[in-house]
Amino acid sequence: MKIAILGGGVAGLAAATRLSQLGDYETHIFESSQQLGGLAGGFWGKGWEWPLERAYHHIFGTDTDIIELLDSTKYKGVFFATPTTSSLYKRGSSYETYALDTPLNLLKFPLISFFDRLRSGAALALLKVMPHLPLLDRETTENFLTKTMGKNNFETLFGQMFRKKYGKYAGNILAAFIWSRIRARTKALGYMEGGFQSMIDHLEHYCVERGVQIHKNARVQSISPVDDDNSSITLHLAESDNLQTAFDFIISTLPSPILASVAKPLLQAPEIHKLTKLKYLSALNLIIETDVPVFTKEYWVSVCTADLPNLVFVQHTNFVDKRHYNNKHLLYISGYYEDTDPIMSLSKEDVLQLFLGHIRTIRKDPFLVGESYLWKAGYAQPIFDSEFLNNMPEMFTSHPRLFLANLDMTYPHDRGTNHAARLGVEVANRVMQEALKHRV
Repeated sequence: MKIAILGGGVAGLAAATRLSQLGDYETHIFESSQQLGGLAGGFWGKGWEWPLERAYHHIFGTDTDIIELLDSTKYKGVFFATPTTSSLYKRGSSYETYALDTPLNLLKFPLISFFDRLRSGAALALLKVMPHLPLLDRETTENFLTKTMGKNNFETLFGQMFRKKYGKYAGNILAAFIWSRIRARTKALGYMEGGFQSMIDHLEHYCVERGVQIHKNARVQSISPVDDDNSSITLHLAESDNLQTAFDFIISTLPSPILASVAKPLLQAPEIHKLTKLKYLSALNLIIETDVPVFTKEYWVSVCTADLPNLVFVQHTNFVDKRHYNNKHLLYISGYYEDTDPIMSLSKEDVLQLFLGHIRTIRKDPFLVGESYLWKAGYAQPIFDSEFLNNMPEMFTSHPRLFLANLDMTYPHDRGTNHAARLGVEVANRVMQEALKHRV
Protein backbone atom coordinates (compact mmCIF):
# COMPACT_ATOMS: atom_id res chain seq x y z
CA MET A 1 0.00 0.00 0.00
CA LYS A 2 1.30 3.44 -0.96
CA ILE A 3 0.38 6.45 1.15
CA ALA A 4 1.29 10.09 0.52
CA ILE A 5 1.34 12.69 3.28
CA LEU A 6 1.14 16.28 2.10
CA GLY A 7 2.99 18.55 4.51
CA GLY A 8 5.91 17.79 6.80
CA GLY A 9 4.83 19.67 9.91
CA VAL A 10 4.11 17.98 13.23
CA ALA A 11 0.80 16.54 12.02
CA GLY A 12 2.42 15.04 8.94
CA LEU A 13 5.33 13.62 10.91
CA ALA A 14 2.95 12.19 13.51
CA ALA A 15 0.92 10.50 10.78
CA ALA A 16 4.05 9.04 9.19
CA THR A 17 5.33 7.89 12.58
CA ARG A 18 2.08 6.11 13.36
CA LEU A 19 1.85 4.51 9.92
CA SER A 20 5.38 3.18 10.30
CA GLN A 21 4.34 1.58 13.58
CA LEU A 22 1.17 0.02 12.14
CA GLY A 23 2.74 -1.95 9.31
CA ASP A 24 5.21 -2.17 6.47
CA TYR A 25 3.67 0.35 4.11
CA GLU A 26 5.25 2.57 1.48
CA THR A 27 4.80 6.01 3.00
CA HIS A 28 5.96 9.30 1.47
CA ILE A 29 6.04 12.80 2.99
CA PHE A 30 5.98 15.73 0.58
CA GLU A 31 7.13 19.01 2.14
CA SER A 32 7.27 22.23 0.09
CA SER A 33 10.16 23.76 2.05
CA GLN A 34 13.67 22.48 2.66
CA GLN A 35 12.98 21.78 6.32
CA LEU A 36 10.38 19.73 8.17
CA GLY A 37 8.47 20.96 11.19
CA GLY A 38 6.64 24.06 9.98
CA LEU A 39 6.79 26.86 12.53
CA ALA A 40 8.03 24.36 15.11
CA GLY A 41 11.20 24.03 13.05
CA GLY A 42 14.22 25.95 14.25
CA PHE A 43 16.78 28.36 12.87
CA TRP A 44 20.31 29.12 14.10
CA GLY A 45 21.74 32.41 15.31
CA LYS A 46 25.40 33.28 15.62
CA GLY A 47 27.14 31.23 18.29
CA TRP A 48 23.98 29.42 19.42
CA GLU A 49 24.17 25.87 20.78
CA TRP A 50 20.45 25.32 20.19
CA PRO A 51 18.21 26.42 17.32
CA LEU A 52 15.13 28.52 18.06
CA GLU A 53 11.58 28.09 16.74
CA ARG A 54 10.29 30.62 14.21
CA ALA A 55 7.24 31.06 16.42
CA TYR A 56 7.27 30.61 20.21
CA HIS A 57 6.56 27.06 21.32
CA HIS A 58 5.91 25.22 24.55
CA ILE A 59 3.59 22.45 25.70
CA PHE A 60 1.35 22.21 28.75
CA GLY A 61 1.31 19.52 31.38
CA THR A 62 -2.05 18.43 29.97
CA ASP A 63 -0.60 17.83 26.48
CA THR A 64 -0.58 14.06 26.67
CA ASP A 65 -0.90 13.34 22.93
CA ILE A 66 2.49 14.74 21.99
CA ILE A 67 4.09 13.10 25.03
CA GLU A 68 2.61 9.70 24.13
CA LEU A 69 3.77 10.02 20.53
CA LEU A 70 7.30 10.91 21.60
CA ASP A 71 7.36 8.13 24.20
CA SER A 72 6.44 5.65 21.47
CA THR A 73 9.59 6.69 19.58
CA LYS A 74 11.87 6.68 22.67
CA TYR A 75 12.40 10.44 22.60
CA LYS A 76 13.65 11.62 26.01
CA GLY A 77 14.20 15.32 25.47
CA VAL A 78 11.11 16.86 27.12
CA PHE A 79 11.59 18.92 30.27
CA PHE A 80 9.19 21.03 32.31
CA ALA A 81 9.60 24.26 34.25
CA THR A 82 7.28 26.90 35.73
CA PRO A 83 8.23 30.25 34.20
CA THR A 84 6.51 33.47 35.23
CA THR A 85 3.60 34.75 33.15
CA SER A 86 1.88 38.10 33.41
CA SER A 87 -0.32 40.68 31.71
CA LEU A 88 0.84 44.14 30.67
CA TYR A 89 -1.30 47.22 31.34
CA LYS A 90 -0.77 50.93 30.94
CA ARG A 91 -1.52 53.07 33.98
CA GLY A 92 -1.17 56.75 33.26
CA SER A 93 2.08 57.17 31.35
CA SER A 94 3.77 53.98 32.57
CA TYR A 95 3.38 50.27 31.94
CA GLU A 96 2.98 47.67 34.67
CA THR A 97 2.79 43.89 34.65
CA TYR A 98 0.49 41.81 36.85
CA ALA A 99 0.55 38.07 37.41
CA LEU A 100 -2.93 36.65 36.80
CA ASP A 101 -2.15 32.96 36.56
CA THR A 102 -3.53 31.81 39.93
CA PRO A 103 -6.70 32.56 41.93
CA LEU A 104 -4.58 34.31 44.57
CA ASN A 105 -2.94 36.55 41.98
CA LEU A 106 -6.34 37.45 40.58
CA LEU A 107 -7.53 38.39 44.08
CA LYS A 108 -4.58 40.82 44.30
CA PHE A 109 -5.25 42.43 40.91
CA PRO A 110 -5.82 46.16 41.58
CA LEU A 111 -7.49 47.25 38.33
CA ILE A 112 -10.92 45.87 39.24
CA SER A 113 -12.82 45.90 42.53
CA PHE A 114 -12.53 43.08 45.07
CA PHE A 115 -16.10 41.98 44.34
CA ASP A 116 -15.31 41.92 40.61
CA ARG A 117 -12.21 39.82 41.30
CA LEU A 118 -14.37 37.29 43.12
CA ARG A 119 -16.94 37.29 40.33
CA SER A 120 -14.28 36.90 37.64
CA GLY A 121 -12.58 34.13 39.56
CA ALA A 122 -15.85 32.25 39.84
CA ALA A 123 -16.46 32.54 36.09
CA LEU A 124 -12.96 31.26 35.27
CA ALA A 125 -13.32 28.43 37.79
CA LEU A 126 -16.55 27.42 36.06
CA LEU A 127 -14.75 27.26 32.72
CA LYS A 128 -11.99 25.18 34.28
CA VAL A 129 -14.31 22.44 35.52
CA MET A 130 -17.26 22.41 33.12
CA PRO A 131 -17.43 19.97 30.18
CA HIS A 132 -17.71 21.10 26.57
CA LEU A 133 -21.40 21.95 26.60
CA PRO A 134 -23.35 22.75 23.39
CA LEU A 135 -23.96 26.23 24.80
CA LEU A 136 -20.28 27.03 24.25
CA ASP A 137 -20.68 26.47 20.50
CA ARG A 138 -23.65 28.84 20.29
CA GLU A 139 -22.53 31.71 22.52
CA THR A 140 -19.70 34.12 21.77
CA THR A 141 -16.86 34.48 24.27
CA GLU A 142 -17.70 38.14 24.79
CA ASN A 143 -21.35 37.42 25.56
CA PHE A 144 -20.58 34.44 27.77
CA LEU A 145 -17.98 36.24 29.87
CA THR A 146 -20.00 39.44 30.00
CA LYS A 147 -22.91 37.47 31.48
CA THR A 148 -20.79 35.51 33.95
CA MET A 149 -18.13 37.98 35.07
CA GLY A 150 -19.49 41.36 33.96
CA LYS A 151 -18.77 43.60 30.99
CA ASN A 152 -16.09 45.71 32.69
CA ASN A 153 -14.28 42.61 33.94
CA PHE A 154 -14.33 40.99 30.51
CA GLU A 155 -13.00 44.16 28.94
CA THR A 156 -10.24 44.57 31.52
CA LEU A 157 -9.10 40.96 31.58
CA PHE A 158 -9.72 39.80 28.01
CA GLY A 159 -11.00 42.56 25.72
CA GLN A 160 -7.72 43.82 24.33
CA MET A 161 -6.23 40.35 23.99
CA PHE A 162 -9.20 39.16 21.95
CA ARG A 163 -9.03 42.19 19.67
CA LYS A 164 -5.30 41.64 19.17
CA LYS A 165 -5.68 37.93 18.52
CA TYR A 166 -8.75 38.09 16.28
CA GLY A 167 -8.90 41.67 14.99
CA LYS A 168 -12.30 42.69 13.61
CA TYR A 169 -13.63 39.19 14.35
CA ALA A 170 -13.00 39.40 18.12
CA GLY A 171 -16.66 39.85 19.07
CA ASN A 172 -17.70 36.77 17.07
CA ILE A 173 -15.34 34.17 18.58
CA LEU A 174 -17.23 31.30 20.16
CA ALA A 175 -17.09 30.66 23.90
CA ALA A 176 -15.73 27.15 23.33
CA PHE A 177 -12.40 28.74 22.47
CA ILE A 178 -11.92 30.47 25.84
CA TRP A 179 -13.21 27.32 27.57
CA SER A 180 -10.49 25.24 25.94
CA ARG A 181 -7.79 27.79 26.78
CA ILE A 182 -8.72 27.96 30.45
CA ARG A 183 -9.24 24.22 30.80
CA ALA A 184 -5.93 23.15 29.22
CA ARG A 185 -3.63 25.76 30.74
CA THR A 186 -1.09 24.68 33.36
CA LYS A 187 1.62 26.59 35.21
CA ALA A 188 4.16 23.93 34.25
CA LEU A 189 5.35 24.37 30.66
CA GLY A 190 7.36 21.93 28.61
CA TYR A 191 10.22 22.44 26.18
CA MET A 192 12.63 20.22 24.28
CA GLU A 193 16.33 19.73 24.95
CA GLY A 194 17.94 21.20 21.86
CA GLY A 195 14.75 23.07 20.94
CA PHE A 196 11.70 21.73 19.15
CA GLN A 197 13.98 21.13 16.17
CA SER A 198 15.54 18.23 18.10
CA MET A 199 12.07 16.68 18.31
CA ILE A 200 11.51 17.24 14.58
CA ASP A 201 14.92 15.71 13.75
CA HIS A 202 14.19 12.74 15.99
CA LEU A 203 10.83 12.05 14.35
CA GLU A 204 12.35 12.46 10.89
CA HIS A 205 15.16 10.01 11.72
CA TYR A 206 12.68 7.58 13.28
CA CYS A 207 10.51 7.66 10.17
CA VAL A 208 13.40 7.28 7.73
CA GLU A 209 14.79 4.34 9.69
CA ARG A 210 11.40 2.66 9.34
CA GLY A 211 11.24 3.17 5.59
CA VAL A 212 9.36 6.45 5.21
CA GLN A 213 10.53 8.40 2.17
CA ILE A 214 10.76 12.16 2.71
CA HIS A 215 10.71 14.60 -0.20
CA LYS A 216 11.70 18.19 0.63
CA ASN A 217 11.32 21.19 -1.67
CA ALA A 218 8.41 19.23 -3.12
CA ARG A 219 5.39 21.47 -3.63
CA VAL A 220 2.18 19.75 -4.63
CA GLN A 221 0.62 21.25 -7.72
CA SER A 222 -2.46 19.05 -8.00
CA ILE A 223 -3.95 15.72 -7.07
CA SER A 224 -6.39 13.93 -9.32
CA PRO A 225 -8.14 10.57 -9.68
CA VAL A 226 -6.43 7.86 -11.66
CA ASP A 227 -9.64 6.33 -12.96
CA ASP A 228 -13.39 6.35 -12.45
CA ASP A 229 -13.50 3.75 -9.67
CA ASN A 230 -11.66 5.97 -7.13
CA SER A 231 -9.17 3.19 -6.45
CA SER A 232 -6.12 5.48 -6.38
CA ILE A 233 -5.02 9.10 -6.65
CA THR A 234 -2.27 10.66 -8.73
CA LEU A 235 -0.09 13.32 -7.16
CA HIS A 236 1.56 15.97 -9.37
CA LEU A 237 4.47 18.02 -8.08
CA ALA A 238 5.16 21.54 -9.26
CA GLU A 239 8.19 21.90 -11.53
CA SER A 240 8.54 18.14 -11.82
CA ASP A 241 7.03 16.56 -14.90
CA ASN A 242 8.60 13.23 -14.01
CA LEU A 243 6.88 12.63 -10.67
CA GLN A 244 3.22 11.84 -11.19
CA THR A 245 2.80 8.96 -8.82
CA ALA A 246 -0.33 7.00 -7.98
CA PHE A 247 -1.13 6.42 -4.31
CA ASP A 248 -3.71 4.27 -2.60
CA PHE A 249 -4.39 6.98 0.00
CA ILE A 250 -3.40 10.61 0.46
CA ILE A 251 -3.35 12.41 3.80
CA SER A 252 -3.35 16.20 3.50
CA THR A 253 -2.13 18.40 6.34
CA LEU A 254 -2.16 21.46 4.07
CA PRO A 255 -4.22 24.54 4.99
CA SER A 256 -7.82 24.04 3.88
CA PRO A 257 -7.86 26.70 1.11
CA ILE A 258 -4.67 25.26 -0.39
CA LEU A 259 -6.13 21.77 -0.41
CA ALA A 260 -9.28 23.13 -2.06
CA SER A 261 -7.06 24.56 -4.80
CA VAL A 262 -4.91 21.50 -5.50
CA ALA A 263 -7.68 18.90 -5.08
CA LYS A 264 -10.38 20.39 -7.32
CA PRO A 265 -10.48 17.27 -9.53
CA LEU A 266 -11.18 15.12 -6.45
CA LEU A 267 -13.51 17.03 -4.18
CA GLN A 268 -17.16 17.81 -4.67
CA ALA A 269 -18.11 21.43 -5.30
CA PRO A 270 -19.96 21.99 -1.96
CA GLU A 271 -16.89 20.77 -0.05
CA ILE A 272 -14.55 23.04 -2.00
CA HIS A 273 -16.89 25.93 -1.30
CA LYS A 274 -16.82 25.23 2.43
CA LEU A 275 -13.02 24.99 2.54
CA THR A 276 -12.61 28.31 0.75
CA LYS A 277 -15.08 30.05 3.09
CA LEU A 278 -12.79 29.64 6.11
CA LYS A 279 -11.14 32.82 7.36
CA TYR A 280 -7.67 33.30 8.86
CA LEU A 281 -5.25 35.85 10.19
CA SER A 282 -1.52 35.69 9.51
CA ALA A 283 1.19 35.59 12.17
CA LEU A 284 4.16 37.90 12.51
CA ASN A 285 7.03 37.03 14.83
CA LEU A 286 9.95 39.39 15.39
CA ILE A 287 12.77 37.96 17.48
CA ILE A 288 15.47 40.21 18.92
CA GLU A 289 18.71 39.51 20.75
CA THR A 290 19.50 41.91 23.58
CA ASP A 291 22.33 42.29 26.09
CA VAL A 292 19.91 42.36 29.04
CA PRO A 293 16.36 41.02 29.23
CA VAL A 294 13.60 43.42 28.25
CA PHE A 295 11.43 41.72 30.88
CA THR A 296 13.50 40.83 33.91
CA LYS A 297 11.50 37.86 35.20
CA GLU A 298 8.49 37.16 32.96
CA TYR A 299 8.53 34.55 30.22
CA TRP A 300 5.05 35.29 28.84
CA VAL A 301 3.57 38.80 28.81
CA SER A 302 0.07 39.23 27.38
CA VAL A 303 -0.53 42.73 26.03
CA CYS A 304 -3.71 44.19 27.55
CA THR A 305 -3.43 47.73 26.28
CA ALA A 306 -4.40 49.30 22.96
CA ASP A 307 -1.20 51.37 22.91
CA LEU A 308 0.86 48.46 21.59
CA PRO A 309 0.27 46.76 18.23
CA ASN A 310 1.23 43.22 19.26
CA LEU A 311 -0.51 40.44 21.16
CA VAL A 312 2.31 39.08 23.28
CA PHE A 313 5.92 39.39 24.35
CA VAL A 314 7.70 36.10 25.00
CA GLN A 315 11.05 36.44 26.77
CA HIS A 316 12.27 33.01 25.72
CA THR A 317 15.45 33.12 27.80
CA ASN A 318 13.45 33.58 31.00
CA PHE A 319 12.27 30.01 30.33
CA VAL A 320 15.24 28.40 28.56
CA ASP A 321 18.76 29.24 29.75
CA LYS A 322 20.49 31.94 27.70
CA ARG A 323 23.73 29.93 27.66
CA HIS A 324 22.23 27.92 24.82
CA TYR A 325 22.05 31.12 22.75
CA ASN A 326 25.54 32.54 23.19
CA ASN A 327 24.38 34.20 26.43
CA LYS A 328 22.07 36.53 24.52
CA HIS A 329 18.59 37.33 25.77
CA LEU A 330 15.89 36.45 23.22
CA LEU A 331 12.51 38.14 22.98
CA TYR A 332 9.62 37.27 20.68
CA ILE A 333 7.34 40.17 19.71
CA SER A 334 4.32 38.54 18.12
CA GLY A 335 0.86 39.21 16.80
CA TYR A 336 -1.84 38.21 14.33
CA TYR A 337 -2.79 40.47 11.46
CA GLU A 338 -4.83 40.52 8.29
CA ASP A 339 -2.75 40.16 5.15
CA THR A 340 -3.80 43.69 4.17
CA ASP A 341 -2.48 45.19 7.42
CA PRO A 342 0.41 47.57 6.60
CA ILE A 343 2.67 45.82 9.11
CA MET A 344 2.65 42.66 6.97
CA SER A 345 4.35 44.48 4.10
CA LEU A 346 7.08 46.12 6.21
CA SER A 347 10.70 45.03 6.03
CA LYS A 348 12.42 43.49 9.03
CA GLU A 349 14.20 46.77 9.73
CA ASP A 350 10.95 48.74 9.68
CA VAL A 351 9.18 46.21 11.91
CA LEU A 352 12.14 46.33 14.30
CA GLN A 353 12.06 50.12 14.53
CA LEU A 354 8.28 50.11 15.01
CA PHE A 355 8.43 47.76 17.98
CA LEU A 356 11.60 49.20 19.49
CA GLY A 357 9.86 52.55 19.71
CA HIS A 358 7.20 50.91 21.87
CA ILE A 359 9.53 48.70 23.90
CA ARG A 360 11.71 51.60 24.97
CA THR A 361 8.63 53.17 26.56
CA ILE A 362 8.08 49.95 28.55
CA ARG A 363 11.64 49.37 29.67
CA LYS A 364 13.15 52.66 30.80
CA ASP A 365 16.61 51.22 31.46
CA PRO A 366 18.86 51.10 28.38
CA PHE A 367 19.47 47.90 26.45
CA LEU A 368 21.35 47.03 23.29
CA VAL A 369 19.83 45.12 20.39
CA GLY A 370 21.98 42.67 18.48
CA GLU A 371 20.66 40.39 15.76
CA SER A 372 17.00 40.34 14.83
CA TYR A 373 14.87 37.88 12.86
CA LEU A 374 11.45 38.24 11.26
CA TRP A 375 9.08 35.42 10.30
CA LYS A 376 5.65 35.71 8.75
CA ALA A 377 3.16 32.87 8.25
CA GLY A 378 -0.20 32.73 6.53
CA TYR A 379 -3.20 30.68 7.68
CA ALA A 380 -1.88 30.99 11.23
CA GLN A 381 -5.06 31.78 13.15
CA PRO A 382 -8.42 30.42 12.05
CA ILE A 383 -11.45 32.50 12.96
CA PHE A 384 -13.51 30.35 15.33
CA ASP A 385 -16.94 31.89 14.80
CA SER A 386 -20.33 30.39 13.98
CA GLU A 387 -19.52 30.45 10.28
CA PHE A 388 -16.41 28.40 11.01
CA LEU A 389 -18.57 25.68 12.55
CA ASN A 390 -20.63 25.53 9.37
CA ASN A 391 -17.52 25.08 7.25
CA MET A 392 -15.09 23.22 9.53
CA PRO A 393 -13.32 20.48 7.57
CA GLU A 394 -13.73 16.82 8.39
CA MET A 395 -11.17 14.03 8.33
CA PHE A 396 -13.17 12.03 5.77
CA THR A 397 -13.44 14.05 2.58
CA SER A 398 -15.84 13.51 -0.32
CA HIS A 399 -13.21 11.31 -1.98
CA PRO A 400 -12.80 7.93 -0.22
CA ARG A 401 -9.01 7.88 -0.66
CA LEU A 402 -8.28 11.47 0.46
CA PHE A 403 -8.08 12.31 4.17
CA LEU A 404 -7.64 15.67 5.82
CA ALA A 405 -5.83 16.36 9.10
CA ASN A 406 -4.92 20.01 9.43
CA LEU A 407 -4.93 22.47 12.30
CA ASP A 408 -8.34 23.88 11.39
CA MET A 409 -9.64 20.68 12.93
CA THR A 410 -8.30 21.37 16.42
CA TYR A 411 -11.43 23.39 17.29
CA PRO A 412 -12.21 24.34 19.96
CA HIS A 413 -8.58 24.08 20.98
CA ASP A 414 -5.96 26.59 19.90
CA ARG A 415 -3.34 25.42 17.46
CA GLY A 416 -0.29 23.65 18.84
CA THR A 417 1.99 20.64 18.58
CA ASN A 418 -0.12 18.54 20.93
CA HIS A 419 -3.24 18.73 18.78
CA ALA A 420 -1.18 18.33 15.61
CA ALA A 421 0.22 15.09 17.03
CA ARG A 422 -3.27 13.90 17.99
CA LEU A 423 -4.62 14.58 14.51
CA GLY A 424 -1.67 12.86 12.83
CA VAL A 425 -2.07 9.70 14.89
CA GLU A 426 -5.85 9.69 14.46
CA VAL A 427 -5.76 10.07 10.67
CA ALA A 428 -3.17 7.29 10.37
CA ASN A 429 -5.45 4.98 12.34
CA ARG A 430 -8.42 5.92 10.13
CA VAL A 431 -6.47 5.25 6.95
CA MET A 432 -5.52 1.81 8.23
CA GLN A 433 -9.15 1.05 8.99
CA GLU A 434 -10.15 2.05 5.47
CA ALA A 435 -7.32 0.03 3.98
CA LEU A 436 -8.59 -3.08 5.74
CA LYS A 437 -12.08 -2.46 4.37
CA HIS A 438 -10.76 -2.20 0.84
CA ARG A 439 -8.14 -4.92 1.38
CA VAL A 440 -5.42 -2.62 0.04
